Amino acid sequence: IYWFMSREFAAAVGGAIVGGGIVAWIGWYIVKRNILDMDIECRERKRAGRPTRLIFIRHGESLGNIDSKNYETIPDNKMPLTKDGQDQAREAGEVLKELVDGGTVRWFVSPYRRTVQTFHGLIEAFGYSKTTLPPGLRMSPQIREQDFGNFQRVADMDLHMQDRHKFGRFWFRFPFGESGADVFDRVDAFISNLSRQMDGQYPGGPSPHYDNYVFVTHGLTMR
Repeated sequence: IYWFMSREFAAAVGGAIVGGGIVAWIGWYIVKRNILDMDIECRERKRAGRPTRLIFIRHGESLGNIDSKNYETIPDNKMPLTKDGQDQAREAGEVLKELVDGGTVRWFVSPYRRTVQTFHGLIEAFGYSKTTLPPGLRMSPQIREQDFGNFQRVADMDLHMQDRHKFGRFWFRFPFGESGADVFDRVDAFISNLSRQMDGQYPGGPSPHYDNYVFVTHGLTMR
């Protein structure tokens, strides 16, 4: 009798375990499917706010490019393009228009004078002007040029460049200016905020979709 009851009990327990295991497995499967469906939906929602192409454009030739002494009297943020630089911007606009091939464009522009002038030259190819700006424009000081100080005397800058070579190009901070690491930090913050905005992690959901993101900025910032 004891053995019989033990077998019956074991069978009952075994059945409960098996039955419970099946129920638990079905429950786990349903939860897993829901998680996968949510993940797929989340990914699709993120992709909806992301561009298909990122384009980086450096400003055209500036007065500072042809003679560094201009930085002694002209603030870096006010350094204008040369006539050749303006022509370069218009030519680049024609190339850009052909590249995007009718796709929508969102613009991100450094507020420095030479990058704004380059932007104005670029948009002429798209039928816009200084007074009629394209939609999707964002001016961002986070993608400005590295700050090398205020007015930059050539003799002082020569000494700073020698010190930078000794200290380390990425880590050397110019007096009253920035290091390459400082630029990295603010550009990283810019990219992080932009990514969250594209993925809809800010109130209002994902940003409107643009086929192309064009960044009009500076050489070191691009690197």
